[in-house]
Amino acid sequence: MKGGLSFFLLLFTFYSFSNSYSQNAKLKIEIQNATLMNVIKTIENQSEFVFIYKDEVLPELRKELGDVKIKDKTINKVLERVLNTDIFSYSINERQIILDKKEQVSIVKFQSRTISGTITDANGVPVAGVTIVVDGTNRGVVSDFDGNYAIKAEKGEVLKMSFIGLETKFITVGASDTIDVVMSEDVESLDAVVVTGYQKIDRKLFTGSASTVKLEDVKLEGVPDVARALQGQVAGVEIENASGTFGDGSSN
Repeated sequence: MKGGLSFFLLLFTFYSFSNSYSQNAKLKIEIQNATLMNVIKTIENQSEFVFIYKDEVLPELRKELGDVKIKDKTINKVLERVLNTDIFSYSINERQIILDKKEQVSIVKFQSRTISGTITDANGVPVAGVTIVVDGTNRGVVSDFDGNYAIKAEKGEVLKMSFIGLETKFITVGASDTIDVVMSEDVESLDAVVVTGYQKIDRKLFTGSASTVKLEDVKLEGVPDVARALQGQVAGVEIENASGTFGDGSSN
């Protein structure tokens, strides 16, 4: 028991002596245009400290710090003064100072901006109701009555603009916050839709017969109603007067 106690006291005394050295040893460093390597060599020459580091740290050790002037400071104070804590970490084990390079984590911050503009057709007329969506996301808006829109998007994202009867546009967001768009007619899309007097029907689903009559062909002087103006305009359509009275409605 006595021998074990003696060993413990010897170990404690050795630890206290080692620990007190790093706390009590005072260093004086004066170097012009110093590098971190210069500082390390000066510390090792003045004291019993030894630096341990990997080869990957060497490029940072050779970078210039400028003039270093430190007087009567402990090793901790010196290292706090000369080490860039964003790059280095260190630990002191007795008289050994272990330098490590921190892992650099690059953080990319995407800045969401408001992209705005006006959507017009080929004649310069504002187009209302255009759907604008950031492609691949659920972020979307609709252009207002004057064709204006505003949407949050990041540089590099793609805006998808679509409207029935107009060609869909895909526009990549660049440096500008303003993107004005001219949309042209999509002939194929128009051919795929049949417009009747009361609804729009996909041509594939439309089983009836349809004909087109231009307004200028039915706008006739002296004709009291539209039904009479359509007489003779479309083959196979018969329009008759329901009574003999002038101005009464017609039937087909």
